Amino acid sequence: MIDDEVLQCKNCLGRGEGAEAKCLENVEVKPCIENDPVCARITATDVFQFLCTSQTEFNNFKASCESDKSCVVVQV
Repeated sequence: MIDDEVLQCKNCLGRGEGAEAKCLENVEVKPCIENDPVCARITATDVFQFLCTSQTEFNNFKASCESDKSCVVVQV
């Protein structure tokens, strides 16, 4: 696979007050080399994150967040 075909995802993590702004100040775009890759965004109280993950892990994160309503996970 050539580099142009590798999924590129934003990566950052912000915590505490202003978590989204903190994350976006340090965001990097990196190749996502997971099996069945997905770019995701996770938001929770005082946490904001962009990350690369596998489809399986994304589904696990999403199910966990939906079951206890503690966070939101979306594919981006």
